[in-house]
Parts: sequence; C-alpha cells; structure tokens
Amino acid sequence: DSAVSSNLCKDFYTYACGGWQKTHPIQSFDVERTILGDIIDRRDTEIERLLDSPIIRSNQRSWEYKVKTYYTECRDDYIRVNNTASYMIALIQDPATVNGWYMFDNSAENASQEFLVKNETLYQQMSHIHGDLGNLAVFGIRTRFDEDDPTIKRLEFYPAALSMELSDYLDDDPISIPRREAFQIYITDIMKLLAKDAGITDMNVEIRAATVAGDVFSVERFLADSLRRNPTSSVPRTTNLQEISTQFSVKAKQKVMKEIYML
Repeated sequence: DSAVSSNLCKDFYTYACGGWQKTHPIQSFDVERTILGDIIDRRDTEIERLLDSPIIRSNQRSWEYKVKTYYTECRDDYIRVNNTASYMIALIQDPATVNGWYMFDNSAENASQEFLVKNETLYQQMSHIHGDLGNLAVFGIRTRFDEDDPTIKRLEFYPAALSMELSDYLDDDPISIPRREAFQIYITDIMKLLAKDAGITDMNVEIRAATVAGDVFSVERFLADSLRRNPTSSVPRTTNLQEISTQFSVKAKQKVMKEIYML
C-alpha cells in the first residue's frame, strides 16, 4: 500500500501488507518465556540476519524492499539524526529538573570517579526518574478499578523496570550469563554515546559508563531477586499514603501526587 509510504514507521503493517493486520491481530502479551519463546528468539535472530542482508528485489513495491528499508531506517534513526539525545541532555542538565548527573558532572578536572559531585537523597533521585524523566525504577504507579467495588478506582503500585526475564538476572546457565554480559555492554555503550552527545570527552568517561551500567544491573538484579523470593499474587494488598510514608520514611504523599500529575 504505497499510499502510506510516508508513514511507514507509524503504520508499517498497512504499508507493507495492506489489510493483513485486520485478520491477524498481534497481541503483545501472547509470548511468554517458554520453550516456544526460546524458539521464537532463535527465529528472531534469523530474521535479523535476513533483514541485514542486501536488497535483491530493488523494486520499491516489492515486499523485500519495503521490509528491509523500514528495518534499516528505524534501526539507524540514532545515526541519521545527529541531535537525537539533545533534549534528554538538556533535561538532565536543567537546574529546575535533574540538575546534573554523575555521568556528566564528574567529568570536571580532579573530580572523584566514585562519589557524586552533587549528593541527592533517595527521594530526590526517585522523583527525578519518575517525575522529571517519566521513566520507571523499582516500581510503577497505575490506576485500577477495585475488585469488590467497580465504582472505586484504586491507585496501584507494581514492580517495574526490569529489562530482562528474572532468570536472566539470577540463573547461571549458558543462556542467562551471556545475556547479563550483553546487557551491561549495551548500557555501557549507551552511556558513552550519551556522554559524547553532551560533549563529555574526559579520560574517565568509560570508567563512569561502566559504573553506571554496573549500578543499573545491580538495582535490577536486587529487584529480580526480591520478586523471585516474594512473587506477587492476584490478591492486592491495600494500604494508604500515611502508612507508606511511615513505613518507608519518605515523603510518599508528595511523591505520589507528583506522579499522578504526570499521569
């Protein structure tokens, strides 16, 4: 369907397959970590290899041209758009929001590579991550209708921000170990690219990138371990903001109000 060729990244199925998606809906929650999932992972690797191969049918109306062009353009977006990270960097450096970051701030001459130049409380850090950056760390917040009274809408906290399966963090098998290593290499590379876009070129930038990658993995592994030891059940545990604030000694009410505002 060449009529939507200008929106191929937004409406790829219409672009490449016409009305196929109307009779073959894709459900994102259908695939779980099973033997079938591992087979699908191997299939995805083969598909990626095929997509990386040169285009033989160069006619722009051919399915091969459409699929491979879409894949290449969307994958190479960071390379094609030179200022991709500029808005994130500006937000991180804005005094009104995050006001700096270890990856950037500790590039100063004689700055420690172990300790933060700008010390922040855990509450401040979580507020930046969830509120200012709109990302999840350790937990997320969503609204759900109460199971017993559908007229009541409940605010719900749920474990969030794991990048891999629980087993990939905790198991020592031929699949999990390489995935852990690849994950940390990936985070390190992203940190170095972000620093490069921010003009950070000091000799310790790779040390800090590796530190950030290690910290990210450590936090996620801790959460994965907690979830394995204390799996969530279908029965919610209800509480209120005052009890949360008392138990965790944080400004829970202000934190949640900020998140609700962001929602």
